[in-house]
Amino acid sequence: MAAAATLTAAALLALPSAASAAGGPARAPHAPTETALRDECSLEGSQADMRACLQRKNRESEKDLKLAQAAVLRAVAGWDEDARYTQLTKDRLAAASRSFVHYRAAECAFMKSIGGGAIGAALDLRHLACTAALNWQRTRSLHSSAQDLAQRAR
Repeated sequence: MAAAATLTAAALLALPSAASAAGGPARAPHAPTETALRDECSLEGSQADMRACLQRKNRESEKDLKLAQAAVLRAVAGWDEDARYTQLTKDRLAAASRSFVHYRAAECAFMKSIGGGAIGAALDLRHLACTAALNWQRTRSLHSSAQDLAQRAR
């Protein structure tokens, strides 16, 4: 079982993004800032292209987040711990995931409001970039947790 947990940790380190799942190059988990994402996508050209880029980043970050959550659950399953603590950890991961969704919504609404009187489309771009950035921050956190769990596997 320790070999499986070690393999899980190794898989987490090489977790592919949605880009690699679609045939693009694999990349290490990262957590670009909201500003960096907007800057990167602004190079796409028009505002419509920027929106499409940020929507793509959102889809990638959502997929990466789901993969990281699944990896933590796999690591918990291989944890050398009493079943009640394993279940408690799973329950708390679920609660933390729900709280993250609420936090992300509130934080990104705040980030959107920082745009002030900008037109709605520009405000939406801020919101999209914020959502992707926070998803990737959470993904990094989950990677770290899964690595810690894998080191304590059976």
